[in-house]
Amino acid sequence: MTWYEIFPRVDIDYSKFDPYTVFGRTFAALYYQGEKYLHFCINTLTSKQSLSQYFGVNECKLPSFQYYVEFLLKKERDFPYLLEIHDLHSFLKEFEKNDGLLVWVILEKRLRGLHAKHINRFFAIKKSRQKYNVPTEDIDAEIQIIRNKIKENLFYLRIAILGKDRSRVLYLTDEFKQYVNFPLKTDGNALLGNYLFDFQFIEKRRKKLIERIITEPPKLPRFPSLYQTLWINMPQSSLSQTVIIPNPSILKVRFTRSAQLPTTTVERNDILVGHLEDGTPFKLDLEDFFRHVYIVGATGSGKSTTITKLVVELKKLTGKRKAQVVIDPNHDLARDLSIYADYYFDASIPNFSVNPLQLPRVYDDRKDNISLGVSISLAILEKLLGLVETAVNVKYIFQVLLSKLYEKTDNPTLSDIYELVLALRNEELDLDVNDEVFEKEVEALQQMPAQSFISLLSRLKPFVENRVLNKVTSSSTINWDEILQDNALILFDVNKGKLGEIPSYLVQAAVVTSLFYWVLQRSLRSNDRMPILTYIDEFQNVAHLPYIKEILAEARKYGMHLVMANQNLAQLEEAGVLEHVLSNTNVKFIMAQSSPRGQELAVKLDKAFSEELQEVVPNLSVGEAVVFLRGRPSEKTAPVKVQVEKVDQVGNEETAKQLAQKTAEKFAPTTEQKKDSKTMLNPILKYCEVPKPLEQYILYYIWKSKDHTAFQADLLKDLGIDRERVRQIIAKLQTDGYITTEKVGNKLKLQYNRGLFNLKGIVENEEGKKVAMRVIVKYLEKGFTVVRGKQEGEIRPDLVAFVIDRSTFRPHYNEAIAIEIESPNEINVHSEQVRKNMQKYIPISSLFKEIHIWTSEEKFDKLKEIYNSFMNDNSIPQEYKQKVKIFAVKIKQKVEQSAQKEQKTKPETGEFNAQKPESKAENKVIAAAQGAANTTESKQQQEGAPIAANDNVKANGKLGSLTLKDLVIEILGKENGGYIVQVNGNKYYIKEEYLKILQTAAKDQELIKSISLDKLELKINLGVMDYTIPLAPL
Repeated sequence: MTWYEIFPRVDIDYSKFDPYTVFGRTFAALYYQGEKYLHFCINTLTSKQSLSQYFGVNECKLPSFQYYVEFLLKKERDFPYLLEIHDLHSFLKEFEKNDGLLVWVILEKRLRGLHAKHINRFFAIKKSRQKYNVPTEDIDAEIQIIRNKIKENLFYLRIAILGKDRSRVLYLTDEFKQYVNFPLKTDGNALLGNYLFDFQFIEKRRKKLIERIITEPPKLPRFPSLYQTLWINMPQSSLSQTVIIPNPSILKVRFTRSAQLPTTTVERNDILVGHLEDGTPFKLDLEDFFRHVYIVGATGSGKSTTITKLVVELKKLTGKRKAQVVIDPNHDLARDLSIYADYYFDASIPNFSVNPLQLPRVYDDRKDNISLGVSISLAILEKLLGLVETAVNVKYIFQVLLSKLYEKTDNPTLSDIYELVLALRNEELDLDVNDEVFEKEVEALQQMPAQSFISLLSRLKPFVENRVLNKVTSSSTINWDEILQDNALILFDVNKGKLGEIPSYLVQAAVVTSLFYWVLQRSLRSNDRMPILTYIDEFQNVAHLPYIKEILAEARKYGMHLVMANQNLAQLEEAGVLEHVLSNTNVKFIMAQSSPRGQELAVKLDKAFSEELQEVVPNLSVGEAVVFLRGRPSEKTAPVKVQVEKVDQVGNEETAKQLAQKTAEKFAPTTEQKKDSKTMLNPILKYCEVPKPLEQYILYYIWKSKDHTAFQADLLKDLGIDRERVRQIIAKLQTDGYITTEKVGNKLKLQYNRGLFNLKGIVENEEGKKVAMRVIVKYLEKGFTVVRGKQEGEIRPDLVAFVIDRSTFRPHYNEAIAIEIESPNEINVHSEQVRKNMQKYIPISSLFKEIHIWTSEEKFDKLKEIYNSFMNDNSIPQEYKQKVKIFAVKIKQKVEQSAQKEQKTKPETGEFNAQKPESKAENKVIAAAQGAANTTESKQQQEGAPIAANDNVKANGKLGSLTLKDLVIEILGKENGGYIVQVNGNKYYIKEEYLKILQTAAKDQELIKSISLDKLELKINLGVMDYTIPLAPL
């Protein structure tokens, strides 16, 4: 006999149900209250297939009880009469957790003889009455009742109340008596008192006794006629009062519906999955997995149980080669399978790492690998960052970044992407790509609102800052060749509860991608196609990856067979892969659907059975699935309803932990040295600022024009490039204060203010600044763009010049020139440092086409001596020597001029003050390096301050005053080429050149950061430049 749990079908009327016909001549019915539901179990010889015609049937797990009370008739005279139990539903409704009612039913032929004994007793009474002429009609009626009863099959019943709580058992015992028409007496261990069970031997005896009561059919004594007939008995027609089928509308029981689908299936032998409604085993072969399997079911529908069953059964199948990989974002599945697995990769520790951006090594040609890597990595980033279809500019930037990274490294990381995008946004990086589209997209990125940009990078930031996430997405440590052996089971626990939703997705996508690269490489280089069964729970997360459709369509080509699982059919519909999944899967398990749309899609899977599916799918219970199996040639299949079996044994947290530790011994991530991704993509920018050729050219164009003024129309005509781009740069230069604009008629006039010669921190002394300014202008004239060297690290260029492409204004980074400015003072005093500067670029010589050393013309001979010493040093590579060149610029020495000559001569304009050069050919160079005071109509500026005569000071040196912040300088007169000034009541003498610096500073008060009088020095801080003015007391 076998215990089955019975689920009533709501579409069957059980009012005329005959227990004997269905359950047989000997059976037991057990009703017990579980956590949520009342359970109804039958112990019978009837097969599961036969029971399935009337009920839903499952295996019954018997609960444990400690106490029981069974019933007997209290009076023997009640034995032959009909025992009636009224409304057992109401009695069962009073049940609480662990309460139980057991009814054993045995067809007993000897009961007829016992009833005959009672008939004979009544005949004796009748005969006695007839003797004294007493009426016997009542006796005749009693005899007839008994005769009518014994016409039917008679059943011996053992009825017992069971439970874990003695008081509850006794309470239900009293309650049950109220539902029976005869007085009953009781027997059982609940009546003896708890004190009897303190002894261990009595406890063991009690357990065996209860076990025997539940599992062994009761028997009448061998000679029952010798005993009092107090046994409860019942004719067949009354059994339905005692053995009731629970009504779901009255009692909280699980129920089902009638079988709407066929109960036949095709022949398969490899693994047992479960049973059909009639009890027929449902099996699959390994080959059924080769065209993929799809499992869909809501949370709690039994989806994980189904995957576990498939994995464990296939693991037991040792006669056919295969390996299994399970990727679980919820932890429970991986934990349960841990006792069967060979490897347990846990992303939350992490005991492995897998880089989602790692370059595939599939093809011989690196370009093909880069193309494949870019397309897949881009898809991962799109999902990771939640990029919408309209975010074309960001996608294109990622595409170029990935391409450039793959040219430099096989292992770019999310940290690299984060830092590079941030650098592009902050204008700290420029890639050596001649791509107009890319430039426009970078400009759009730089102009993106801060909030939008922060939102974009917020999903990447955890992979940079979080230790675990940073580790698990670093260089891959998984060796697929090693772990994918025959019958291997590999688990990936990417627990989103610990990692977070987005990181869990990323690791999941990275593992699937890494495995795809491996099988793709295998398909190109080997004939081995050992099946790799890849179980992906929450499949919708990776459904967007570009290779998924290819795997679905070309499973045999790659030997990668997917077992996809998710909660809802509608999820794949939203991802745009539902049709591909449904048309390319050989086996589909449709379990309980939570959404109406999911149910609607499930019903349409087989049009021939749409009506039946419409009834079955919405009413699937836990562990039940409608299975669609695609038949082999000449096979005809139909959807069937399967009760998936649970595996006997599953793992736990401890088994998972132990296997994870063992896996870590081989595959734990290693600590990597952080790389400089910006330097990797454009190494020259480690040593100089990012060049902005077009901005610098526009600034230079305005500066070199007459009076440092130009019109936008003339500039556009000269440049011949996109007007809008020029207008944007002009607007930016104006915002930054480098130029001012003025509308003159219908033309826009551009006026230079500052920004072309930012030398702070590069050269500090005046002579050095003059050299530097002349040098900058020389390079600008020749079509170079010039940027400041970064004054950090061991190698610090003063300036770096790049050739530019005039059609695109892109710098040629492979033609960089390092520029060293050596002031006359450095040549004289620090010649050894000048020598060091000549050879300091040896470690990075490959970055520079040439190294140029500049000084003033009067110190060129001295520089040449140092250079000759450098060239004669045999320890320096000849190739490097050929790159180093020396140059000189002419600096005119200041001579005293009369006030009369000053008035007649028109000075030059520039960032610093000096005399007008003698040579017309040198005019632009010297003007750039020195300049002189301009007419009052012009606006000149040292780096941060205009040069012009103060309104209160006349050009011929007459009396006036200068105001610098809170300090007032009275100009009393001119004497010996200098000026007499009064500050705070004290008189001083200062040289003319220093007065001009004061005039420059006074013109634009906003640029003055601070001014102070310290003893005999006047100190002025202009932000980009500091000045110390010596004062001679009078």
